[in-house]
Amino acid sequence: MATIKMGNKEIILYMRQAGNGFNTNNAYLGKLIWDWLCERGANKVGERVPCNYNLDEETKIALRLPKNAAVFEFDDNLLPALYKYLSTIN
Repeated sequence: MATIKMGNKEIILYMRQAGNGFNTNNAYLGKLIWDWLCERGANKVGERVPCNYNLDEETKIALRLPKNAAVFEFDDNLLPALYKYLSTIN
């Protein structure tokens, strides 16, 4: 098992590209994601880190992506369960 760093930037981008989370604002999504990860031993290693996307402005607006996001450090073995959890959020 390895430790990875991943932030709400990547997680919310993934969700929106998969069609999930459009009915939930970014702040609440961030809280849901952090609560889920925290319960499983993750650490927050950054808060309000500026998000840089390799996307045009129109796409960023359409996907409702955050401008700043928290960054977490957690065991990579949590990824399958995390992605499954993310698919349940509208």
